[in-house]
Amino acid sequence: MYDTESSQTIALDTFSRVVLENSDQRPGAVFGAWRSAVSIPLAVLTGTRDIPQFSPLSTSTELDDTVQYRLFSRVIPSDAGTARAAVAYFRNRLDASFLGVLYVNDSYGSAFHQAIQEAAVDREE
Repeated sequence: MYDTESSQTIALDTFSRVVLENSDQRPGAVFGAWRSAVSIPLAVLTGTRDIPQFSPLSTSTELDDTVQYRLFSRVIPSDAGTARAAVAYFRNRLDASFLGVLYVNDSYGSAFHQAIQEAAVDREE
């Protein structure tokens, strides 16, 4: 078990050092990382090594791309479903016509922002 410290660099370095340089320690699967920003590059690396990766908390819709992240899975839904529910709540329960979104400019925040925009446009049509 290794701590990524929520860092892409540490996750990739640890995976490379521990797994790739020690072929006798090749895991059957990787459980983690929690942050989408860490899972995204790690999923590319684990996929190229034919090692499935499971994340308990990475929800970025970017990870829905099954061609790019062919062996990535998660145990919770992506942000697309959350975004649709949020837009429906603001529109139908709060009668909001406009919605401002504050987000962190990383893979999670940007993807969630995009999902909110798409859900809002889908609901207008």
